[in-house]
Amino acid sequence: MGNLLSEWTSILMEFADSFEQYRDTLKSISIKEAALQQSRDQKKKLKDQIEKLEDSPTAIDRLNALKEQLKELEAFTEPDEVEMSNYKRIATREALYILLNGMHAMSSKTDIISTFGKYIVDELDTQPIKPGEERPAYQSTHRTKRIQDDAKHAIHEWKPDQAKLRRTLTSHHGHNPLIVKMNKELPPVPVALTDGETKQPSPSSSASASSNPSPSVSEQSVNLEKHHSLYKPDAVEKTTTTPSTTHHQPVFHPPAFMSPFSQPLNQENLYQFYQNYLPPKPYEEIRSALSPVFHEKKHDVGGFVLPTANPNFALNNTRDQE
Repeated sequence: MGNLLSEWTSILMEFADSFEQYRDTLKSISIKEAALQQSRDQKKKLKDQIEKLEDSPTAIDRLNALKEQLKELEAFTEPDEVEMSNYKRIATREALYILLNGMHAMSSKTDIISTFGKYIVDELDTQPIKPGEERPAYQSTHRTKRIQDDAKHAIHEWKPDQAKLRRTLTSHHGHNPLIVKMNKELPPVPVALTDGETKQPSPSSSASASSNPSPSVSEQSVNLEKHHSLYKPDAVEKTTTTPSTTHHQPVFHPPAFMSPFSQPLNQENLYQFYQNYLPPKPYEEIRSALSPVFHEKKHDVGGFVLPTANPNFALNNTRDQE
């Protein structure tokens, strides 16, 4: 029985992997929304300024300028927002399909473990003995070994019920195309210093530090946007920008969205994958198969019967009360 429980542990680990993919797929939504956060903050700031100037009769020109700026900003970011809305639905469907397919595999294999495991437990001798008696030697070793082997074979040869399965982008591509893994470069390992030795900056490092200043905040935001693009996802945008010093004239450069394999991700193909997608079987057919109303009479579990399950229990109880 311990070997079957070890198999069950492997099954749970497989489901944990599916659950991790489910989380990463949903997390990709927030990663892509981060690329739109800057423009959303700017729109919110403009709306707040417009609201403050609504009741000021002396700021008509300023108010009209802000409204025009907000209108241009909304028109510019509309393709990104629409693309984000479309992506949310694809990622949500993919994530839930991965989770539910994993649940189906886990529950089906767990059912195999529990079914075969009960037959192993059936071989446990529960016949009571009296003091001074020796319990008979266990005689079911070969039978339990056969049950164990049959259970493992059933698990390894298990195939999902195609009527209950849903196809996913992950199974179609062999990897999840919606998950973007950023490769983080680790800093160099510092050189160990001996006692009394102090680290002196080398002239070359000082020169390189002065020639390569740290990027500004605006440059960092542009670099961040280059990793996550929702605008024209089928093409890599090559833009060179300089930080803008004008406060009311923000420069927007749609970044390029790259797949985990550094290839442009054709997002239109992702949409077409789920368009006009029909379940393997109609819902009514699955409902009738799983509804207890249409099931045949089940076998009794055997063994003793509880008093409340005995049809004569209520009659005998009534007679005793009389």
